[in-house]
Amino acid sequence: MSDTIKVGFWADSHDDKYSDLPFPVPGVKPFQGLNKFIQKLHEVQEEDGCLCGDYFDYSMCRLCDKNNGCDEYKLDTGNDYKVYVWPSGLSHYYTEHGVHPPQDFYQAIMRYRNDTRSQQRRAKKNRSKEMSRNRDKKLAK
Repeated sequence: MSDTIKVGFWADSHDDKYSDLPFPVPGVKPFQGLNKFIQKLHEVQEEDGCLCGDYFDYSMCRLCDKNNGCDEYKLDTGNDYKVYVWPSGLSHYYTEHGVHPPQDFYQAIMRYRNDTRSQQRRAKKNRSKEMSRNRDKKLAK
């Protein structure tokens, strides 16, 4: 049986008495390896099968009120029976507010490896997006 770990789901306010969720704590400075971690997190989010939910309402940043999207992602780590679930705006907290990820989540994302089929699907998706952009540019002329 897998252990589901939610990351980046926050209480509505710092003094929310009705929530068991934490409130994001801004960091004084970005953590070491932030850029590489964010790149890897976005790779995982682009992976087929990673998107596990799309909700009707958008989530707002608890610190600056930015619209953070409505998607939810998951990563099944397999061998250690952990499944991480996080909202689409999570990287915003890391890059804009210096919030640090939990160490186990950080390690799971950094250990993630894309298989060849996944890389091929992503490349095909990127080529398709580029072709659409080029077509839109031609139509706009």
